[in-house]
Amino acid sequence: MIPFGIKQSETIKGSLRFVDSPGQERAARFDAQFAVTDWAAMMRSGTTRLTGTFTCEGLADSAPFEGTLDIDPLRRQKLIYLFDFKANDGSTVRFEGEKRLDFLNLPKTMTTLYCRLLAGDKVIASGVMHFDVRDLPAFMASLRPFKL
Repeated sequence: MIPFGIKQSETIKGSLRFVDSPGQERAARFDAQFAVTDWAAMMRSGTTRLTGTFTCEGLADSAPFEGTLDIDPLRRQKLIYLFDFKANDGSTVRFEGEKRLDFLNLPKTMTTLYCRLLAGDKVIASGVMHFDVRDLPAFMASLRPFKL
């Protein structure tokens, strides 16, 4: 067993269009930290724990979330972000996002996250969010090992 885990932080920003107001975009962002604590499980599934806060104009103000980040790009050619948070009205909202990897265009595909929000089974919003490459130094510096 490997006696340490790793964690790293990431900020993703963009906008979402809500089904009930399709002509209007709302600013959105999430600040996330993913952590690998079980190396064997990570190697089998590619899934890590994801925590952070989600903000979307008129929906959620720094709402804490927990979920998963699937970082197995060779098998799926995607990075998949899944998490749940509480909206300002107390309802549970599901975030589903994916970076669709194209190994011939990694800079664009590693920084573009296609996403949608769901209330139950109903899609309430969709959009595109981005990792700003100017944040790359902070992203790389956030990689930290920790003792298990």
